[in-house]
Amino acid sequence: MSKKIFRYFYDFVDGQEKWLNSMADSGYRLKKCGRVFYTFEECQLCEYEYAVEYVGNKAYSQTKDYRRYLEGMGFRTYTKSININFSYGKVKWRPYAEGLGQQI
Repeated sequence: MSKKIFRYFYDFVDGQEKWLNSMADSGYRLKKCGRVFYTFEECQLCEYEYAVEYVGNKAYSQTKDYRRYLEGMGFRTYTKSININFSYGKVKWRPYAEGLGQQI
């Protein structure tokens, strides 16, 4: 059975990680995440453990390589936009990125 929950985090990394792990402790594993909606499905209690890492300060190619690395080790990865960018036409600027990662 699937369960869809609306949730917004002000403490994006730590708060989200604690909440996802509490959901896993209650018997729900993450199936899909969007900007404010999370979809879960039932699982065994404490079967999954979650870690949230902010990679918005890295260039797209670096995050893509990192994601491939984690998936190669058997981890399942999810990406989520926290929608902190400024756009002008087709140019986007990410204020927390470094170097070329600021402009995508």
